[in-house]
Amino acid sequence: MLHEGDLITFSETIYVYAETGTTPNCTDEKSFKVTTFNVDDVSDVTICESYILPVLNIGSYYTQPKGSGTRLNAGQVIKSSQTIYIYAISPFGTCYDESKFTVTIIDTPVANPVSASISTVCDEDGTNDGITFFDLSRLNSTVLGNQTAPEFEIAYYASQVDAVTKTNPITSTNSNTVFVRVTNNLAANCFDVKTITITVLKLPIPNPKGGIICYDSKTKTLLNPFTIVSGLSATTHTFKWLDVTGTIVGVGSTYRAILPGKYSLIATNISTGCSSFPISVEVSPSQPAIVSYAITEDFSDNQNITVEAVGVGGDYEYQLDFGSFQDSPIFENVSTGTHTITVRDKNGCGNAVAKALVVNYPKFFTPNDDGINDTWNITSLKEQTKSRIYIYDRYGKLVRELKPNGPGWDGKFGNIDLPSSDYWFTVSYEDDGVSKEFKSHFSMKR
Repeated sequence: MLHEGDLITFSETIYVYAETGTTPNCTDEKSFKVTTFNVDDVSDVTICESYILPVLNIGSYYTQPKGSGTRLNAGQVIKSSQTIYIYAISPFGTCYDESKFTVTIIDTPVANPVSASISTVCDEDGTNDGITFFDLSRLNSTVLGNQTAPEFEIAYYASQVDAVTKTNPITSTNSNTVFVRVTNNLAANCFDVKTITITVLKLPIPNPKGGIICYDSKTKTLLNPFTIVSGLSATTHTFKWLDVTGTIVGVGSTYRAILPGKYSLIATNISTGCSSFPISVEVSPSQPAIVSYAITEDFSDNQNITVEAVGVGGDYEYQLDFGSFQDSPIFENVSTGTHTITVRDKNGCGNAVAKALVVNYPKFFTPNDDGINDTWNITSLKEQTKSRIYIYDRYGKLVRELKPNGPGWDGKFGNIDLPSSDYWFTVSYEDDGVSKEFKSHFSMKR
């Protein structure tokens, strides 16, 4: 039901109806047709780069109101923001209609290219396998350039499809390829997608080994340095050798350590710029031994020498005279006489030598002129010129006085051959500057 004053906006037939409301009720109805004239309406549009004017059913495009300005044609490309008018005169010739809409051309977003230097990283996650997570936000400023929020928005995606559909954004990746989308938020479909290649470079792997320097800890004197080898080429890498305080002590592919201690090496690949994690090595000191020894009591039946070697490092091996080196410092059943003890440092820091005198005596002799055991003496004391030996028969009679450096006793008393028997002796000698005397007996067998 329409009322007086209602606005008719489209063509239609209108009916006017009335009745008397009496009995009988009388009615009447008349109709008339209202024909309206309207040009097309186009909604305001915001778009990047350009807008193509669509085909109109009614009306034509103009740059000014009421059909003024420049007439525009459907399909024409609009490249600047402006208000466009749609205008037409009704076919009745008595009226016209006009609509307008605004075309807003916004900046086209650009995903700026990322240089390899920015998208290349060193594999510093601890595994050094050429795979690592890359924080994509570090690329934002490069990709956006002068484009700023809130108009422009940046996001990263694992696939081209996700980037175009704007689904499943990511913030980091361990893949070699990602897709970046830059969107102008003023328009829903105004975006640019680019591919970014991420390169992960492995770190150098130096392989230095620690070792031993020969170092006299008492005098602080270097006896023999140790050269630490990095295992990498100086033509492709640079090096920093640091001591325990962090001070750089060397920059070559090798380092000649002249002091014991802990050192660390950082190697950098010249072409990639990637540096290794610090690799620690230890250079330990060693030195020739300070040698002392203990000998089983003089004249005992089975005499042993026990060597004591003292020194920094303490990894030694032992030799008696010209025998083989052994790890044990004990030599058993050592013969009488002066012996050479050699203590060798296993780390190559030299030898220490000591002389050991083992004092014993022959238990018998056979003066039968066969050239074997024809005389008796304690030759191990031959270096002690003051030493004296006194030999007695079983009745306590002195039969001979000897010097250890002399020819020995031939079994005679004067020119008389004494009989086979046990004979007693006393010997005076010095042991480490202490005067001592020993008594025992031996046998003469003819």
